[in-house]
Amino acid sequence: FASSNSTSFCLLCPPGKYREPFTVEVCLLCPPGTFQPLPGAPNVTSCLACPPGSTSAAGASLLGSCTCAPGYAGRSPFNCSSCGFGNFSSSEGAERCELCPAGSFSDELSATTCHDCPPGTFSSSSSSSSCSSCPPASFSSAGASHPSDCFCLAGFEVDGSGACVPCRNGTFKEVEGNSNCSQCPENSTTTRTGSTSIAQCVCRAGNEGRDGNPCSPCPAGSYKSKVGDAPCLPCP
Repeated sequence: FASSNSTSFCLLCPPGKYREPFTVEVCLLCPPGTFQPLPGAPNVTSCLACPPGSTSAAGASLLGSCTCAPGYAGRSPFNCSSCGFGNFSSSEGAERCELCPAGSFSDELSATTCHDCPPGTFSSSSSSSSCSSCPPASFSSAGASHPSDCFCLAGFEVDGSGACVPCRNGTFKEVEGNSNCSQCPENSTTTRTGSTSIAQCVCRAGNEGRDGNPCSPCPAGSYKSKVGDAPCLPCP
C-alpha cells in the first residue's frame, strides 16, 4: 500500500493483513478463522484457513493463533474434535469438552451450550443427550434433575408406592404438588375421581344446600335420592 507522506512509496502489508488490488490503499485484517504468516498478501484468498474445528481472531499471523473453536476441543489446532452428544464447549481453546450437568441435555454435535430439560421431563445423570418424561399424571419445572422433581398434577396425590393417583370420590386437590387431596365439606362429595376444585363437591343423596349454604340433611318429610345440589323433594 502507499504511504500518506508527500514522498509516495509502497509498503508490504504485514503478516495477518492483506490488500485488495485496485481498491482502498489500506491493509485489511485477515478474517476470523484464518491466518497469514507472510507480508505482502495481495488479496483475502491469501489468508489461510485454520485447520478444521479451529478458529482465530481477525488479523492472525501464525498457525499457532488458531485454537479449537467453541463446540470443539483438543490440545492443538490439528486435533480439534467435535463435542459429542451430551457434551459441550462454550469457549475457544478448550482442551476437553464438558459434560452437560444433570437437568440438562445436548442432542447435537459440536454443541456450545446445553439446554435445560423442558417442563415435564428430567435428567438425573450428566452427559445426557435427552431427558426422560415424568411419570404419568405428574409434571416438572424446566431443568429438573431427579424423578422426585416431578410433582403430581392438580386432582392427583401420591400413593404409598410414590405414584400419582387420582383423588378419590369425596376429595379434591386444586394445585399441583405432592400434598394430599382435601376432603369435601361435610355432607358433600364429588361425582368422579380426580376432582380439581371444591366447586366440584356437591351434596350427597339425602342432603341439600340452598342459596349457597353448606349441605345439610333433608328436612323431615322430604328426600333426595341422587347426588347433586338439587333441593330435597316432599315425600309422596
